[in-house]
Amino acid sequence: MMGGRINIKWVVVILVVFLSSSMQGQEVSWIKGQSAVGAWSIDPVSPTEADVISFSGPTDGYLNRCLAEEALGGQPTLDVDPKSRTIQLFFEPPASDDCDDALEPVRGLEGSFGPLEEGQWTFLCSQSGIKFSIAFEVGSGDPEPLVIYVDVSAKGREDGSSWVNAFTDLQSALAVATAGCEIRVAEGVYRPDKGPGVTEADPNATFNLIQGVVLKGGYGGRRWPNPDKRDVVALETVLSGDLFDNDASLARLCDMETDESRFDNSYHVVTTSAADSTTVLDGFTVTGGTAVGSTKSGEFTRGGGILNCHGSPIIRNCLIVGNAATYYGGGVYTEGQAGLTLIDCTITGNWARRWRRGCRSKIATLGS
Repeated sequence: MMGGRINIKWVVVILVVFLSSSMQGQEVSWIKGQSAVGAWSIDPVSPTEADVISFSGPTDGYLNRCLAEEALGGQPTLDVDPKSRTIQLFFEPPASDDCDDALEPVRGLEGSFGPLEEGQWTFLCSQSGIKFSIAFEVGSGDPEPLVIYVDVSAKGREDGSSWVNAFTDLQSALAVATAGCEIRVAEGVYRPDKGPGVTEADPNATFNLIQGVVLKGGYGGRRWPNPDKRDVVALETVLSGDLFDNDASLARLCDMETDESRFDNSYHVVTTSAADSTTVLDGFTVTGGTAVGSTKSGEFTRGGGILNCHGSPIIRNCLIVGNAATYYGGGVYTEGQAGLTLIDCTITGNWARRWRRGCRSKIATLGS
């Protein structure tokens, strides 16, 4: 008898170890309410092996969850398949029948799954008119360059830790960034007088690039199912020196120097100081800089769009347009022992008096 009991204990131990190594936590529930729910998404979008991943997405509206499940074919269920690395949302009969005549409208599903092992995964559904597929990668959790997120439309904690909790102004991200960081900025307009360390409406306000930090624009952000979607043209990310959003459309480039609607603009939209090639500005439209702060050549008369001082940063995939300077470098000005590198950039529609000489250049429209 004693030997039998020992064998049973070993069987139980082996069974428990086997089950715990093959299961992931998972849950799914209905989102109550009648308001529309955003597109299907996961958070975090770049999880590690230690993360529990949350998700949410829309369905049609129903008077209660029982009616929803009856219409969709059963109770919402998740199937996590480690072999194919898929997480499938499906509806398994029977539908719930404990709602009676309760009026508790539902309009979407939410839940969580994971942690998952490292690799490429897909979260999907293709049942009952609900169709989506979200591909994502689970990382090892090894230290990587810190990513700071900026999205003017974010509604979370505003700590820069994810797209959901992104900073809503770029200055906040620059204030906490250190060498090795990457700042990802979602589509939208960002002005340098918004955020910590600057005074609102101050024309001295500028986005000062940080040594060793990479800034990348053109991301979808929270308004897209995949917030990491990146297209620097379609998802335009604008750094604007038009602090009051009031720049007038002009018929001639040279009028930017004397146009009163630009007198309150930033002198320089972007500045760099002694930054090397590990400092990168990638995927932005730089506009609205107006370096006309003096009638004498000096700091506020050069480099309306970008002023580079004694540095060699990399500017990539940028459109530099609609900037002005009294003397030189309406769009870009670099000075000192500098080796600024421009890659796949377009510099157009800017004005500098000492370069143009005269006022004959015309354009159809020039706005902010």
